[in-house]
Parts: sequence; structure tokens; C-alpha cells
Amino acid sequence: MRGMNSATIDLIYLDPPFNSKANYAAPIGSQAAGAAFKDTWTLSDVDVEWLDVIEKSHPQLWNVVMAAMSDSNKSYLIYMAIRLLEMKRLLKSTGSIYLHCDPTMSHYLKLVLDAIFGIKAFRNELIWSYRSGGGSKKQFGRKHDVIFFTLKKIHGHSMLMKSVFHTRLQLQRAESTCLIKKAKLQEVFGTYHVLRITLMNGLVILHKSH
Repeated sequence: MRGMNSATIDLIYLDPPFNSKANYAAPIGSQAAGAAFKDTWTLSDVDVEWLDVIEKSHPQLWNVVMAAMSDSNKSYLIYMAIRLLEMKRLLKSTGSIYLHCDPTMSHYLKLVLDAIFGIKAFRNELIWSYRSGGGSKKQFGRKHDVIFFTLKKIHGHSMLMKSVFHTRLQLQRAESTCLIKKAKLQEVFGTYHVLRITLMNGLVILHKSH
């Protein structure tokens, strides 16, 4: 990203690692067979340069990172923060960003976004609802991901508000594709699942239908 020009991007959607404390490999026989990545984090994963940038130039962001409850969480947040700072630089003044995560770190990532973009730049928390993930006697079912929608500038006209409500926005996660319109998701590409969207006082809930 550092080689890209500033203020050239309208919209960024990112689906980063979730800090799940697990390692992943593509199934044998799949097109991605052989690909793998680790979603475990230690301080050895952190570049000293990242620490210097955040501590010296972004004190509010530094306070958020240092508030994390473990070295693993701190490392993950530093990894995310330095990239989100670059993404802010790349966005046009009218740009917006969609950060896809899950409840593992969503509470921290919301604070990271607030520290970088400003509290008032936040627009929506989208809940990506799905049916897998049963409950148990100890907890309710874990059946959703989170997408934070934030503007580059508080008074900027986001691409979503200005044009996507009147056309469509494609969000991708794994092999699923959804199209967002003003009130609900009404279209799909090919055989992809239809999604329904509900707007509730700034909270947008996505429901996957079968």
C-alpha cells in the first residue's frame, strides 16, 4: 500500500484475520490446496517501526493498543492499526471503509477505527448473520460476523450514501457475494445466496436465506 498514491481510493472492504488463535490450511483437492496462514499473534510478529509510528504520531491509537488484555491481542491490533492508517491515507475525502471482523476482536477494532478516523466518522455496524454455529448449555450460538462502516471524513459524502443505494455494492466473503440496495438485498449473482437487510437505528443486520 505504501507504493500507492494518496487520496485515490473511493471504497475499501477488508476481511483480515480475526485473531482466532488458530492456523488454517486449504482443503486437499481444492483450487487453493497448499495455501495456509496462521491466525496466531505474538510480539515477534510486530515490526519495531510500526511501534514507533503509532506511539510517536498517534497517541490515542497507542492508548487503545496498550489497553488490550494480552500480548497476543496487542500484536494483532498493531498489525491492524498500521494497515488501517495506510488505508486512511489512500482513501479520497469522500471515501469509506468496511472492516469485516467477528466478536473476537470487534470491540477493540471499533476503538482502533475511532482513534484513526474519529468517533463521528463511524456510520454503521453491520451484522452478518448466518445459521451455522450452534449453542450449548454454556452460551448462545455464535452465528454472526461484524462489518464496521466508517467514512474518511465526518462530513464526506460516502460512496455508499451517494451512489451505492441507487446502484449496488458488492461485498465478498469466501465464495459468497451479496448486493446491497437501499432497503434490502434483492439481487444475486448466479447461484449465490440471497440476503435480506434490515435497518434498525444505525444497525444494519444481514440475514442469509436458504
